Formats: sequence, C-alpha cells, structure tokens
Amino acid sequence: MKKGKICSTLVALTLLLMSVAPMVEPVLAHQVTMGGAIQGGETYGEFNSILVYPNSESSILTRTNMFNMRRFDNWDTSHAWSKSYAPLDGIQSIAPGMEVSLLLLEEPSKIEDFLTKDLEFVFSITNDGENYTVATQDLQYNEGTQTYIYPNEVQGYKLEFINHSSETQAIDSVANVQHTIKLNYNNMSQDQLAGKEPLAYWVDSQFVNQEPKPTTQKIYVIQPKISGQVKYQELENETDAPQWDTAVVKENAVVQLIENTPAGNAVVGETKTDANGQYTFSSLKNNADSYKISNSENSLSVRVMEDNGETWILSDNMSDFVKGNGVSIGRITDISRYDESFETAFAKVRWNPEFKTINEEGSHAVDIKTIITETKEEPQPTELTVRYVDTFGNTIAPNKAVQGLVGDAYDVSTADYKLNIEGYSFKETEGLLMGSLTDEEQIVTYIYTKNPVSPSVLTVNYIDKLGNTIAPSKVIQGHVGDVYDVSTAEFKLEIKGFTFDKIEGVLSGTLVEAKHTVTFIYDKIPANTSELTVNYVDTFGNTIAPSKVVHGLVGDAYDVSTPTFKLELKGYTFKNVEGLVVGKLTQESQVVTYIYEQDTVTPVKPVEPEKPVEPTLPATGMNNSFMVLGSLILTLGLLLIVKEETNKSTRQQ
Repeated sequence: MKKGKICSTLVALTLLLMSVAPMVEPVLAHQVTMGGAIQGGETYGEFNSILVYPNSESSILTRTNMFNMRRFDNWDTSHAWSKSYAPLDGIQSIAPGMEVSLLLLEEPSKIEDFLTKDLEFVFSITNDGENYTVATQDLQYNEGTQTYIYPNEVQGYKLEFINHSSETQAIDSVANVQHTIKLNYNNMSQDQLAGKEPLAYWVDSQFVNQEPKPTTQKIYVIQPKISGQVKYQELENETDAPQWDTAVVKENAVVQLIENTPAGNAVVGETKTDANGQYTFSSLKNNADSYKISNSENSLSVRVMEDNGETWILSDNMSDFVKGNGVSIGRITDISRYDESFETAFAKVRWNPEFKTINEEGSHAVDIKTIITETKEEPQPTELTVRYVDTFGNTIAPNKAVQGLVGDAYDVSTADYKLNIEGYSFKETEGLLMGSLTDEEQIVTYIYTKNPVSPSVLTVNYIDKLGNTIAPSKVIQGHVGDVYDVSTAEFKLEIKGFTFDKIEGVLSGTLVEAKHTVTFIYDKIPANTSELTVNYVDTFGNTIAPSKVVHGLVGDAYDVSTPTFKLELKGYTFKNVEGLVVGKLTQESQVVTYIYEQDTVTPVKPVEPEKPVEPTLPATGMNNSFMVLGSLILTLGLLLIVKEETNKSTRQQ
C-alpha cells in the first residue's frame, strides 16, 4: 500500500476518534516552549494525526490552511509539498491533564533544513485584548517523539502572566479567556513571520487524554561518589547572622546546595532549622548568570561539584525568557536533609529536571543512585461537629460544624463556638478544642448546667369600665424567664354586649418572679332590647297556630325563614308571608305573618243500613207464655233423669 493511502486512512481514523471524543472545557491557557535541536536525517514512518497553526487567532484547532512547508532560509519551494484536510472535529482546546506528543515528519530526509533549532509550540492567553504567555517548558527531541504533560497544579492558582514585552501582569480571573494555538520560531521576529504560512505537525492519537493525572512529586536522592562540602546559610531564630556548616555523607560524598563562584559563596537558598531539625527554605535568591535560568526570583538549583572542579547543576527545565516570574511549574520545591544524620540530601521537583554542567564541557550527568516518586493523594473533605448539651445530654443549642480538609488546623475554643446560652452556665468540654482535622469522626461537646428557675404565674382578667368581671380569667403558668404572648385571639376575647377599650399590662414578654396580671378592659353596649313576633293565620285572619317571639337587642340580626319558624301545619298549605323574614331588630315592634290556606275536604254521603225484619212464629194458637212453661218442664225432667242415674250407680257399688 502506498504511503499516501496509509496516511489518508490513519488521518480518517483519527478524525473519527476525535469526533466522538467528549468536549473538554479549557481551564487555563499556557504557552509551552519545546526547545532543543531537532534530530533529522531519518524517515520516521507513518503518522496518526496532525496539528496546524491557523492563519487567524482562534481557539479552534483546525486542519484547514495546510499547505506548502518550505525552507526557512529562502522559502524555496523545491522541497515543498502540500496536503489539505477537514477541520479537527470535537477538539477545541488543550486542557490540564492532556498529553500532546509530537512525531516528526516523514519527509524530507534532513528535517533540520526545514525547522529551526529552537521550535516553540506555543499556548497563549488573551485577556482584554492583550496576549500573554505562561509556564514554558523545554523538551528535547532525542528520539523524534516527546510528550508534554499539561501542568495540573496551575488549576485554582493566581498566576503572573508575562506579556510579549516581558512585563508581568496579574490576572485575577481567567475563566472566560480563550486559547490560541500556534507554532512559533525563536529565530524569527513577529514581523518576519507576518504573512508566512505555518508549519504543519503530525500529532499522534494521544492528543486528547481525558484521564485525570495524579498529583505526583519526584524526590531525587542525590548520592554522587565525590568529595567536597555541603554549604548552606542557616538562619537561627535569635539572629540572622550567616553560619556555615559542613555535612559529610556516606563514602565522603557530598552535595553542594549553594552557589559557589570565584566571587564567593552567594547564597541560593536560606534555610531555617525547626524543632525537629528539619531544614526548609524560607526564601530564595537569584542565581548567578552562569545558570541556565538567569535573573530568576523564584528558582532554586542544586549543584554537585566533583573533586576535579567540574560542577553540575540540577535545575528547573524552564526557558530563559520566562525568568520564573510567578510561575510554579518545574520548580525545585524543597532541598533538605534526608534523615537526622544528614547522610543524604534530596530535592523535590514537580517535573523532570535537567542536569547540565556549568561550563557545558562535560558529557556525563550526576550519578543519581535513587529516584523516589511520591504520589500524594488529594486531601479529602472532612467535618468536625461541635455539640451543646446540658448535664443530662439533652441538646440545648444547634450543633456547629467545622468543615475543611484532612490535616487542616481547627480551633473551637473561641467565642464563635463557646456560646453564652440563656438559662445555662458553662460547665466543661469534652474533646480537643484545638487540633487537626482527620478522616475519623470528630466531636467536641460543650456541657452546660441549667440555671435554677422559679415558678411564675400570669393572670389575664376581663372587666368592664366599672371593674366588674365580664368573663372568666385565664392563667398562664410557667417559670421565670419563660416567654409569653397574650396578644393572640386566644386571650383577646370578643365578649357579647361589650366592645374592647384598652389593656393594662404588657401583652408579650418573659415571666417574672412576682405574680403579675394583664387586664383587658371593655365598654358595655347599651341594652336596647327588641322583639319580633311571628304569627300564623289562615286566609280569613284566624289564628291557626301559636305565635313565636324573637328576642334580642336593637341591631341584632334575625332570620325567621328557617323551618323553626316556617311551620308545616296539618290541614293547611303555606300561601305567603307578610313582613321581612330576614333583617335586624329595631326599636319598634316587628311582626312577620305566615298565611296559610285551609285544605279543601269533599264530604262523603253516609250509606243508611237496611232495617232488619223481625221474625214471626207460625200461628198455632199458643202464645209465648206457653213456650216458656214448656221449656221449664223439659229442663226439670232432664234433671230428674240425671239424679236417678246417679243413685243407681251408688247402689251398685
């Protein structure tokens, strides 16, 4: 397969991968200088993707405007070649944590014919129309591929930005600034670059790496097999006078920690000994001109001087023009003794350092026996709880929380936490009032004793202007200091026949030791009574039911339209009413009359019973007397027969 087809295929695959990659929001923009000679003379094979310097200032990485790459000397087109691609979809900026790897071009055979010795890959930032560059870092193209790790620790810090005139300016907020990605050339001025077409660089597919980077520090334990002295300036608490000392490590190997020039011992770092004998740098001095970073106010170097007089330095790998102003990348953060016997000196740096000889005539580096890499976990948030209880453990005030990170110092002995609680006196505490936050549960408890209290009674009275009680009193029982409030409807009563006039006493407050009262005083309403009579008549005016009377005061409302007054009368049907069935009583007598109509009843004619026919006996010539006599004789005969039968039965026995 031809190289062109392979390139096209790989570019297409890279575009596909980048198009589906999640968008990464920029945090801060940075300029990174990758200096050093470009190694050439070889073909570097196929590429994966490409990064371009756009013609216009833009925050978008693009594949457009890619064209002839020419020699710098005369811009000869004899070795020119061109390619054109679609925009880089899905990639808008380089954010902290990304890896950017530069892979040199496969053509031409001598790459240095087309590139300067000091190539810059620039991240810049624009704020209020001014362009600034920050945090540069050198990279060496020893094998054709280098990776730049975008510095994580710039997040959340206030940086000093350096503009194009090398002046510093503090920018407090950079939340809305945009990245400008471009390629620069140290040996050409901006005027020379104006109108020139940019170089194109192939970039591998690791351009976007969204995995979070751990916060790491490399500790370089320097144990060169040389002899000499460790020199430092120690500042004691009682004096700032220089005091010089010598520390000898194993095998008489030493590390020189300060500037050592023919002019004398210029102090690079000032150290102070704490209670544990640990050396830390409290301030940093400028390096000498012989250092790689000149006139740096915030840089520190570790030098190792061999017994033959050759001196090597472990230094920040930052570019000269940055001058270290306010930039916290790559700096050696601490140089101190490794253990109590000072057998080993070590230096902590955030990024890979360089080892360069001062006179640049040597060809070997410092003999580093051990490299220790520490991964520091991000401090975890934690919380300490301050409780307020009485001697029985009952909560008497809301808890307070001290929030922070593990290791943060706290102090809850102040007035913000030692509260004055009404009705209680402080007794004691449980737990450490001062210390450091941990990842364990921490509780500090303030314990209070309840103050003695006395009972108290408040009486609410209801009287008229003459002092007569017009409603039962109400009583509030509690303790001295308790809060009361009798301004509510529960206590300010509506009393019939009276209107509220005024009050004597305090409506709300706290109960006191002595008994006290609150009195509501009312005006009596004049007693103008009135009545309304409800009558019930038929259409002829005849009373058909007893009257009803409504009693009340003048002005009272009445309603006689209800079933209580509108009666259902048997034999009558309601017809109409005279007078107002709803209204108010007046001083004059009032009458409401319900008029009923008598129900009509149709009379029923009674049916006369038929007259019974008296029975008659046939004419026999005998009258009734003979019939009676006959009946008596018959009865007597029957009795004689019964008696005879009875006597016969007796004789047989």
